[in-house]
Amino acid sequence: MYHKIINIFYNFSPGNSETWTIIISIATAFAAIFTILMWIVNYSLFKQNRKLFIIANRPWIVISEILLINDKNTEQLTDIFIDFYNSGKYIAREVIPKISILIGNRELLIKDIIKESLVIFPNASIGKYSQLSEVDSTEILIKNLPLEISITINYKSIDDTQRYTKGNYKYDYTLKRFINLGETAI
Repeated sequence: MYHKIINIFYNFSPGNSETWTIIISIATAFAAIFTILMWIVNYSLFKQNRKLFIIANRPWIVISEILLINDKNTEQLTDIFIDFYNSGKYIAREVIPKISILIGNRELLIKDIIKESLVIFPNASIGKYSQLSEVDSTEILIKNLPLEISITINYKSIDDTQRYTKGNYKYDYTLKRFINLGETAI
């Protein structure tokens, strides 16, 4: 059967071997171009799949809790406790939170700002305390001034991409807890 097909092509061929060489060369060039295009498409699909894998398996740091801690004897506010939670599927590395606390329009002085780099495993949390100065804590309790906390958490993802979570919180004196004004994770 194959011989019949070859004979059909041979009978319609111009008998010149140079013509066949040109036809085969053109067909080979088309095959090479097609192969290169297929490689380009496969490479772009590989890059897209890698991005999807990283998005699906990256860490997601959220601020799960913010508490004001009072001294039991003096009822003076001494600390602010902030709990960071990794709800993602990968370890968050080089986690560095930056905390800004505002009373009214004035920024608070925090005695011990978190300076060390943290590691937070998936489905785990790390809580950190920040001590307030005595003047600031007294001012919060006596005057009931608006208390806002702005937190930015910088961390690295699976592919060493710098990620961050930003959150703004306002203290509600009647509910005695912080209300989330908006949180962004990128």
